[in-house]
Amino acid sequence: MTDSKITYDKNGNARSFTGDAVMVFQAAALRSGLGLMAVGIKPHRTWTSLKLALEQAGKYTGAKYSGKKDIERARADLSEWIHMQKGKYS
Repeated sequence: MTDSKITYDKNGNARSFTGDAVMVFQAAALRSGLGLMAVGIKPHRTWTSLKLALEQAGKYTGAKYSGKKDIERARADLSEWIHMQKGKYS
């Protein structure tokens, strides 16, 4: 998509994601959800499986994660991926 971008407000907060940049928002939401799952909170009623959440993280980062022990690694990898992608769409 040629009009993919992230727009920011005057304080530097992301306000809109268009086109392929939506994946950045999805990855950020996944990273936050994994943080909740790490402390035993289910972010949403449809988040039923840590395994599936970690598989989704792997789709962004290219790494394989398995189990609760890999949550923080997945979150760190997602943070790095998000940071790299923001440069493309800003």
